[in-house]
Amino acid sequence: MGHKFFGRFGKVSKLAIAGSLCAVIATPAHAEDEDSTGPGGDGTIVVTATRRAETVMDTPLAISAISSESLERANVVSLQDLSRVEPSLAIQNYGAAFNQFIIRGIESESSATTGIYFDEVPLLGGIPSEGGGDGTPSLRLVDLERVEVLKGPQGTLFGSGSMAGTIRLITHAPELGVLNGNVSASYAGVDGGNTLFQGNVSLNLPVGQTLAVRAVGWAEKGGGYIDQTYAGQYFKDVNDANVRGGRFSARWEATPALAFTASYTHQEIDVDGTQNYDLALGPYVSSAESNEPYKDNFDLVTLTGEYDTGVGTITLAGSYSTFDFFRPKDTTPTNNFFGLPGTARYAQDQSFRVYTGELRFASDFEGPVQLVAGVYYQNDRTQFQDAAVQTDPLTGEAACNFYYACIDAGSSGVLEYATQLTRSVEQFALYGQVDWEIVPSLTATVGLRYFDADIHNQAMALQDIADWFRSVVTTPYATQDDEASENKTSYNFALRYAISPEASIYARVASGFRIGGTNNAQNAANNFGIDIPATYGSDSLWDYEIGIKASLLDRLLYLDWSAYRIDWTGQQLPATDPTGAFTYIINAGESRIYGSEFQLTLRPAQGLMMAVGVTYTDAKLTEDLPDEVLDAGVVGYDGDRLPRIPKWSVNAQAEYEAPVSGSVSAYLGGNLTYRGSSFYEFESDPAGLALDDYLLIGLRAGARFDGWDIGAFADNLTNKAAQAGLYSSLDGTKVYSPRPRTIGLRLTTSF
Repeated sequence: MGHKFFGRFGKVSKLAIAGSLCAVIATPAHAEDEDSTGPGGDGTIVVTATRRAETVMDTPLAISAISSESLERANVVSLQDLSRVEPSLAIQNYGAAFNQFIIRGIESESSATTGIYFDEVPLLGGIPSEGGGDGTPSLRLVDLERVEVLKGPQGTLFGSGSMAGTIRLITHAPELGVLNGNVSASYAGVDGGNTLFQGNVSLNLPVGQTLAVRAVGWAEKGGGYIDQTYAGQYFKDVNDANVRGGRFSARWEATPALAFTASYTHQEIDVDGTQNYDLALGPYVSSAESNEPYKDNFDLVTLTGEYDTGVGTITLAGSYSTFDFFRPKDTTPTNNFFGLPGTARYAQDQSFRVYTGELRFASDFEGPVQLVAGVYYQNDRTQFQDAAVQTDPLTGEAACNFYYACIDAGSSGVLEYATQLTRSVEQFALYGQVDWEIVPSLTATVGLRYFDADIHNQAMALQDIADWFRSVVTTPYATQDDEASENKTSYNFALRYAISPEASIYARVASGFRIGGTNNAQNAANNFGIDIPATYGSDSLWDYEIGIKASLLDRLLYLDWSAYRIDWTGQQLPATDPTGAFTYIINAGESRIYGSEFQLTLRPAQGLMMAVGVTYTDAKLTEDLPDEVLDAGVVGYDGDRLPRIPKWSVNAQAEYEAPVSGSVSAYLGGNLTYRGSSFYEFESDPAGLALDDYLLIGLRAGARFDGWDIGAFADNLTNKAAQAGLYSSLDGTKVYSPRPRTIGLRLTTSF
């Protein structure tokens, strides 16, 4: 019922392979892409990482901007696919719907350390659940203008959830006076699995002179490759996924200075069965004795108003979103460990809703000083319930899943235990950032954000295990009802020096902060007589970095390099009770992270585009874990590497396109992703396992003509059962892996 990660240092041999392939495989995935468009008009990607439109070269922080063309050519359709084009972004994947995003070695099981923004509003989820992931909905990446990856703390402009960095998903806005659209569909075979269909469509429709609407839809079906065996039965490819979603947006330019944009996004994900395999059984075979289907629903409504005052833009952005999921897993081994008979399933159900609002002014002054200032409000509520329910040993099904459903169905006899947690958080923040061009080539940045949160946690025991043994239905009672407040100020200081219009260097110091939370396994552990903390505290960090950006040889070569040190205090880290049954969050002492990020984009010849990125991260404890943590059986000492953080990550992409005849051109391209090994626990843990390094390779080839793109692709070409995510408990060590070798055809047309 707990989960963790593991890993070991990457092998030199595979780094050598990755390095050699970098020379022949590459795509212009990062800033300064010539195939991208933006307000700059010269092909340079214009970003809004500082809440004002400017080029990557002018932004005093480490940032990657990935164009829509690069996303499409690398077949990036989901959040986890972003690791194909951004080496500084490590993504632990837990199936079709859950991910954990890690930038610069900052990760945690407790809540997101990387903020994700969807246009002007944050993409938020509830309490992270057991089984992996940070709780953020896995929204599919369809009809995006670009993706911005901001590295290092972004708390000043993007809030406490951005202590490691921020991912910004910028959609194509409705365009006035333009009728256009795009249709894309692919059909692929999965080695040893079911066929996979993916498709999406977008349409931009002008309505009069001042209004435009845009409709986008997407779907994914099939692709199962996990086999499940129990009770003498063998089931093939049980993890077929059914994803469907859409977005409708409208933009009204009421006056030349005033515009409003509204959007509604909906997505549903259904997965037929288990999405992981048992490490002990080898790739793609699960021994779960209960069925493990997954289901979620996500809705997001946004409204943004922009008013150009002549000296700057006032932006008002609001959102309302809901995210509900049902996530069961087989827990028969843990059940039997505690002396409970038969087979059982542990299920989680979460309902999350959140309101956000932001009012911001971004200046466009004539002088050397520019200003961004704003106020942010967020009100969210999570209701989380879990239960262990006995299942039919032949079918793997449960008569009911949760307390009230079991009581209503008259099936309380199968309900072993159940709990419920409600968490409400109200947040308020004030922020401001000033850029001062001291002299024409030197600009200083100073920013701060004051953050205040009121937190209310309520927990109830619905069914006690002791009562179940006596065949008694528990009368629900409260186990927790507490309120707390937290506040913090985050800072950002930077200096940028323009060596020339095509090169700049910068130095930056920034802080990050994250609020504490509740261990949702506490009630369940108490049912089994195990004492774990009910809550954990906040953590914070300081990031010190330098960097250089340069566009050379008339933009034939672009490079971006940064080096950093991070001091992390009180980090929220996973711990497991001595039985191994329950995972919870503790606050460690001090950690230090040294790292470097390097990206290079090269266009050595007409039609040939190459890119490579390399990230090095050395993350270690700088003092022993607190005594109370060591006494609880969690091993971690000064000098230990932090869990789950590979030292080396490498990405490379490339494409060569050449004319064949008339308007027809042919292309050949590919990408590789290398992730080094890491530790599952702290390095000193004698029982620690290792998460193996892996190398994934993708290829594509086809032809483009008159708005059509017809091609073939191969993902995971070497058929690697990579350990992209891991969950470990008394129920066994479960591995989440990308699909086996997938080969298919894709057709895209634009008009």
